[in-house]
Amino acid sequence: ASGNSGIGRGRGGRERTDTLPISKYRFRWSTPTVYFAAAAAAAAATTTHGSRLLPHTGSFFPYADNFPAAENTWVGSYAQRRELKARAAAAAATAVTMRSLAATVFSSACSLSPLPPPSHPPPPQPPAPAQVLAPEPDAKRRNKPNITGGDDICMDALTAEAARAGFLGLHHDAITGTCPADVAEDFIAWAARAESLGRRVLAGAAALA
Repeated sequence: ASGNSGIGRGRGGRERTDTLPISKYRFRWSTPTVYFAAAAAAAAATTTHGSRLLPHTGSFFPYADNFPAAENTWVGSYAQRRELKARAAAAAATAVTMRSLAATVFSSACSLSPLPPPSHPPPPQPPAPAQVLAPEPDAKRRNKPNITGGDDICMDALTAEAARAGFLGLHHDAITGTCPADVAEDFIAWAARAESLGRRVLAGAAALA
């Protein structure tokens, strides 16, 4: 067909007489330049009338502080993989708490071991009973006993591993939900590992309470 009449040749060479619909809407691609030009024009117009554009207030991640909520379902690109982002935010918050706890309760005389990859799905791991060992001979550390879990992992190293696993969810492909499905499953497995290790850290801290 040519033009707006829709007249042309169909199958078998027969003439088509149907009319193609014409849209009343106009579409165009936007760019950052177009956006900021429109924002500047809107700001100038509102200032002329005695008002101004108000800055955005509140959380940019409503899935973290108000989840689930129907009114927060659509938040632009942050609407992708909301369950993953809620899990990642919770794991990161737990990691911050554990690091604060370790700084005041546990000793720091242990080395970090490499962090092995989690399994899919992570097997359930009940908290191992914490053991209070004899204080070290160093007078500076006499009142800070070394706490280990059931597999002889120093609690400082355990806390660090839990924190590293929890903070992985803050990667830009996880917290924005832009990762593919297999990567999302990996991030969820790391979050589950952080939660499992976190329970062991809390059990060790409770043993000193």
